[in-house]
Amino acid sequence: TRVIGIELDRVGINGSGSGAEPEGILQNGSIATVAIGTNGGDPTWAKVVELESEVRTANADRGRMAYLTSNYGRGKLKTVTK
Repeated sequence: TRVIGIELDRVGINGSGSGAEPEGILQNGSIATVAIGTNGGDPTWAKVVELESEVRTANADRGRMAYLTSNYGRGKLKTVTK
């Protein structure tokens, strides 16, 4: 069950969209993005607000919302100065 869950997460995030594999959110060019810096970067409070504004603009702010990030990103977001 755990292996299947990991694979579902992988294709949902970065699936190629080829064959039977679904297209993941990172491969979908129609999803709005917010540039934080070259190859990522340290978030600012303004960028956090911009991220949430993009979700709202796309009428996608429904239900329980969350961020998809790494452990490093989670720590950085918790220390962003308002």
